[in-house]
Amino acid sequence: MSRFFITIALLVLAIGANYGFSRPEPELSRRPLSEFPMVLGEWNAAAEQEIDKRSMKVLLVDEYIMRTYANKRGETIGLYIGYFKTQREGKQVHSPRQCLPGAGLNRIKHREYLLTLKDHNPPEGPINLDLMGKGAQRQLFLWWYQGRGRIYANEYLNKLYLIWDAITKRRTDGALMRISMAVTSDIDQTLETEIRFINLFAPMLPQYIPN
Repeated sequence: MSRFFITIALLVLAIGANYGFSRPEPELSRRPLSEFPMVLGEWNAAAEQEIDKRSMKVLLVDEYIMRTYANKRGETIGLYIGYFKTQREGKQVHSPRQCLPGAGLNRIKHREYLLTLKDHNPPEGPINLDLMGKGAQRQLFLWWYQGRGRIYANEYLNKLYLIWDAITKRRTDGALMRISMAVTSDIDQTLETEIRFINLFAPMLPQYIPN
């Protein structure tokens, strides 16, 4: 009997998903990422990178910024925000789990980290923490999915939320957030610096990534 109900539930979900993805999405009011601040606290934008055409054919991201911010102490932080107006027809946020090792970096440590954000409801959300290495170099990456009022780490949960929000909200927009910083001495100190940096721009994110 339980198999019967599971089959029915999956069938209903499939019908709902097909209906949700077939409806047009609403026009959302938001600021373009090109207007994202060049100065965040003590950090100033020092460089702007572009995604090459070959990678863009894979990522299919609608809008992005990929910047390096620096402070007066010579520290640098990388910020990537990739925004999708819609995630339909095979177009979806690309997980860094595949692209980071592809860049020649080896994953040394991975875990979920509970990020606390200012002026966000709920105030805490799980994100991914990856310590990556190449030779003696170490980079600490924090990344997560954001959009439609949620922050979360799991890529499979992202797919489920896409289906649910397509049905209930007619929305599949969203973004991938990624922060990176070289670990020069202490990993915990690097993490604290990244968290402080995130909280500088977290309150303004809904202007660019609608809730």
